[in-house]
Amino acid sequence: MERKSLFLQVCNELTPGDQACHQAIADIFQYKVLGKGKPLTIQEIPYRSICFLDSGILSYQRKSKNRRQRHQSLHIYLPGEFISFQPTAETTLHPHCFSAISHCELWAASEERFRHLSSIHPVANILREKIYDQWQQKHLDRIALLTTNPSIKRYHLAKTVLGNQFYQLPKEILASYLHISRKHLARLNRQLLKGK
Repeated sequence: MERKSLFLQVCNELTPGDQACHQAIADIFQYKVLGKGKPLTIQEIPYRSICFLDSGILSYQRKSKNRRQRHQSLHIYLPGEFISFQPTAETTLHPHCFSAISHCELWAASEERFRHLSSIHPVANILREKIYDQWQQKHLDRIALLTTNPSIKRYHLAKTVLGNQFYQLPKEILASYLHISRKHLARLNRQLLKGK
């Protein structure tokens, strides 16, 4: 169980105190590995699930209809975050996908098992609600980040949100996440270097 220490730590932060319940929740999660550049598919997780990112960086992307264009990064997930994953049989037809920016280690549990555990343990139900609230808040924060701010402010906010991981993102993914071109990202970097 040592591998689940970050998972248990986050559970304890969201719902302090009930170690036995946290352990019961941890027990329904299975360990998954996703290599760098690999998409998260129905082969890795064949059921609608709640995932916890233990290590690595995961990107949620909108697939481009044009094969020459890169996918649009909609969200960047960092270690310690929960993810909702709904597999589709035809990943080529689905407009969105998860992709590993770096080597990722995840814990996954079917939503059905988590829902069942929530009906038995009140703390598990509170945790489930807090996970959903967290997703909703992060979604709203991201909309605010990318729709109401000029590019320079989006750049600084993304640096704050992503921390040290900001510098590990490939430039094309960072530009896509900020909704700017790679040329514009290069201009921002030069502008900020001159300002120092």
